[in-house]
Amino acid sequence: MNNPVRYKILFCIRQGTVGGGESHLIDLVEFLDKEKFEPIILSFSDGAMIKHFQEKNVAAFVIPSEKPFDMKVRSKVGSLLDSVNPDLIHIHGTRAFSNLYLPSLRSRIPIVYTVHGWSFNSNQSWHRKFLAIQSERLFAKRANRIINVSFNNQKTGKEHIKKFKSEVIHNGVNLKVFDKNKSYPSIRTELGIPEDAFLIGFIARLTIQKDPITLIHAFSDFLKVTSTAHLLLVGDGDLKTDCINLVSKLQINDRVTFQPFRKDIPAILKSIDVFCLPSLWEGFSIGLLEAMAMSKAVVATGVDGTLEILENSKNGLLIAKKNTNDVMNKLSLLNSNSDFKKKLEENAYQTITSEFSAQQVSKRTEKIYSDLLTDNLK
Repeated sequence: MNNPVRYKILFCIRQGTVGGGESHLIDLVEFLDKEKFEPIILSFSDGAMIKHFQEKNVAAFVIPSEKPFDMKVRSKVGSLLDSVNPDLIHIHGTRAFSNLYLPSLRSRIPIVYTVHGWSFNSNQSWHRKFLAIQSERLFAKRANRIINVSFNNQKTGKEHIKKFKSEVIHNGVNLKVFDKNKSYPSIRTELGIPEDAFLIGFIARLTIQKDPITLIHAFSDFLKVTSTAHLLLVGDGDLKTDCINLVSKLQINDRVTFQPFRKDIPAILKSIDVFCLPSLWEGFSIGLLEAMAMSKAVVATGVDGTLEILENSKNGLLIAKKNTNDVMNKLSLLNSNSDFKKKLEENAYQTITSEFSAQQVSKRTEKIYSDLLTDNLK
């Protein structure tokens, strides 16, 4: 009997540190049928994700680049494509596609493009948004298949890109990693946070999109009515210095703890009481799903894909964008009503186990690979 064909899949992503898209890729590769597909990784920066794949004996390459359409890496990317000779390229995110676009034009390698969040949004200047839309149109035309992580993002694509077609595959959570029933090291003990503190967790990039500034202001107000509250901000980003300075200005340093990106996210989630994500826009937040998988009460802005996860007052609480009072009031509600908080926690966990597992995501993505590779052989 002939051995089945094993296809090489080159997964490309912007950064090697672990964020939402990177966590998605780690899980996608873990549950991939390795007898049928051989995963290979290309990132444009080094970091914990690259180390993870190397430890798992998955080939991982880094071509350093800090900007889109970086002509300095064009030849290196082209050489890697020639060397690896993948059967299919799966690109995650706009920045990665920008540096694959030109090298990929000279090949007939089929491309799958996962849009974790569009590169254009209403917070950009007209000029910047226009350029981002034009870039996405180029990518959509080059890609053989497009995956959106939410129906909202699919709708946005149809509004801005002529003849846009995609399949929606919601992000999922690896329930073997995010297991609420496991025992974890005490993060509170490690960081000196009192066990009786009402601990609010923010685990995301410290950027305009995630809007940590609004959360810090809301937390400062929340402290005036809940003296035992504590805020844990886990992540790095452009606004980190601004966040640190704001905490100092508000004189709440002793109630706010900053941490860089960490690998022990399940342990961090286990330690908190509430997960808060005040994003101005979201593709489909993996961080939110992970918190719900750990049976946490979640507070998040009612934007984009988040509305496909949360039903207000059933499995989480929705807040308005940039609304400090709304954030504070929702935190106060959860702090004062333990029965309501418990109901949200139970329903959040049920939502994940029934609808958003990483294993389901991999199987649906494999189907796209198989269909595309079969079509390419015809």
